[in-house]
Amino acid sequence: AEVVERLLRAHAALVAVAPAVAFNGTSGLETTLYGLLLSVGLDAGPGAARPPVRIDAEEVRYSYKERTVTFIGRPAVRMTREDSTLSCRQAVADNDAEGRIVRATCTGDVRLTRGTRTVTCETAVYVEATAQVTCRGAEGRPVLLTDGPSTVAGKELVYDLDADLVTLRGQVVGDIVPPEKVAPRRKGSRP
Repeated sequence: AEVVERLLRAHAALVAVAPAVAFNGTSGLETTLYGLLLSVGLDAGPGAARPPVRIDAEEVRYSYKERTVTFIGRPAVRMTREDSTLSCRQAVADNDAEGRIVRATCTGDVRLTRGTRTVTCETAVYVEATAQVTCRGAEGRPVLLTDGPSTVAGKELVYDLDADLVTLRGQVVGDIVPPEKVAPRRKGSRP
């Protein structure tokens, strides 16, 4: 009965997002999966502690037996949570027993952007319960954090989205450029 209920919710969500499905002559079928994700519980609804996550992908595959959802992008899967966007070629999400996505692993041209900050890496893991993204580099390709003119590299980066806190570990090197100093305004002058 639980499986039937989840299938009915997924069907209702697909019907709800049907207007968002459109053909684009250059990139094929583009699908906005926000309604579908709501049906499997990524957004806990009103009063939830976490903001919703929107995912845009070209293709989605559900494995009910393994409790995984695979999102494939052509060119990229985009996961957006408030002002943060995590993009990659493929994301594999793990579900809990109730069908809620609890963790997503991104691979292939991974990029996390928030404001002026951009992180590029080999793999990134988003954990819903902690609202953290952990990025790891590959051999010879470190995680790279850029913020305006500043660039810092290391082996692993953890971005706490709720606290807006970045921790970079493992042979960290880079150039930190202080922001331009703003001249104080004179009394009575306009900004």
